[in-house]
Amino acid sequence: SDDGYCYRINRELTLTKLNIETGEETLVMDFNYSSVDLFDLQCSLLFYCDDETCILRKNMVYPSETFNWTINTLKKEPVNPHSGKQILYVAPYFQIGSMAASAIRQMNAGSKDTFIYVTMDYCSLTFVDYETSDNTTISQYNKNLALINKLKEDIRNGSGPDVILDFARFSSLNDEAYLKDLLGTINDKKNFNREDYFDNIFDAYVKNDKLFQMPVSACIGGLYASDRAVSDSKPGFTYSEYSDYVKVQCDGIDPFGHDYGRDNCFSILIRSNYDELNDDKNHISLNNNTFREICDYVRDMNETPHDEASKVPLQFVEFNRVHFDLSTMQIEKDKQVYGMPSTDGTRGPLVFAYESIGICSNTRNFNKAFEFVNYLLSYDVQIQNVVYNPVNKAAFSEYANAALKYSNSQIKEMYRIADYNDQSIVDEYISYICSANTCYMSDEYALLIMNEELQAYYRHQKELDKVIPVIENRVNTMADEQK
Repeated sequence: SDDGYCYRINRELTLTKLNIETGEETLVMDFNYSSVDLFDLQCSLLFYCDDETCILRKNMVYPSETFNWTINTLKKEPVNPHSGKQILYVAPYFQIGSMAASAIRQMNAGSKDTFIYVTMDYCSLTFVDYETSDNTTISQYNKNLALINKLKEDIRNGSGPDVILDFARFSSLNDEAYLKDLLGTINDKKNFNREDYFDNIFDAYVKNDKLFQMPVSACIGGLYASDRAVSDSKPGFTYSEYSDYVKVQCDGIDPFGHDYGRDNCFSILIRSNYDELNDDKNHISLNNNTFREICDYVRDMNETPHDEASKVPLQFVEFNRVHFDLSTMQIEKDKQVYGMPSTDGTRGPLVFAYESIGICSNTRNFNKAFEFVNYLLSYDVQIQNVVYNPVNKAAFSEYANAALKYSNSQIKEMYRIADYNDQSIVDEYISYICSANTCYMSDEYALLIMNEELQAYYRHQKELDKVIPVIENRVNTMADEQK
């Protein structure tokens, strides 16, 4: 921190200070006897701390606001304000975001019997309990694999968290053994009103009539191309249509060639076909047309970079922050977002569940855990999302109206384009969100194995039929061992 000390948040809800010169570690604060919730500290920079006071510096920057710092002074309490409450453990994969922090604050302030505690035991920032390996594949994946295995083990023995945030990072937990199926709960109007949300974003992650994670932001991706690129108003390309479009409109150079390249193109295509490449037992299944067409396309794709000065008629985009995406739409007119290519062209834009939530099967109180889900998806919390688009329609509407003014101002200043204060551009953006029908999810280990085994196929040294069984055996063996 700025006062020259190192501070550590301990599992027993204490904050200790380390004097680097002497090695002395002293107790600074016991969170059980403090007005500060742990997530406040996790979301802030510790500016100063003494025996009586912690001062936190929080960055609250919105795209339409000026740069602003907020100082919070948090004093100790004479008694434990959370005594007797049931603790609901929430586990992020990374740092707590603005929406989750707000939901936790509101629930902690409003609940007389529940206290939300953020556990960092499964956070990629702090999890270091893993072994190293000389094997290249395992080395790259080892930390996340060990983290996920620890999470699975704790859930199975009943000591895991109640709620997982950023669940898209934990795709291999997509199973009733580890997570609650939320589909029945959100379809019950007594518990949840789907009409308040872009609910197709939820449906994109339904597999075999089960929903193990709830996306909490409306992030979409796909191919940005001419609004006449696909015939018959289909939401996406077939592989043959896509290949023809690249040849005719892009001089044969794939849009992934400059910014992404073949390996990343392959990764995106695999991730966007997750439900077709995995069976109901979470085993990978690649002996199908989808996998073959992906492999056939990427093997011979042209990776020659585009001239950076040239206007690219086809590009891969992620529309996840309407403040900036509207500017792109105003500059790149006569285009629309299509889904990634598929066997029949029916795949619409992708749903990126960068922010999501899952309830663990070992939860001590499902109703309270789902209450937290409702907080996270409420208007008051969603309107504070400063990173991605709200999935709550009312919050998105307010956010988009502010974004339209911001975008117009930016475009006018940077490109000298006249005001484009037309609500139809927001309606068009909403149509992209509502046409999204494909989840974006995969097991990182599976991708590493695929990339290793496919190199011989790319070099025309092996036929695909020889490679597929090897990939399936390696990936599914690992999946079974993890269970």
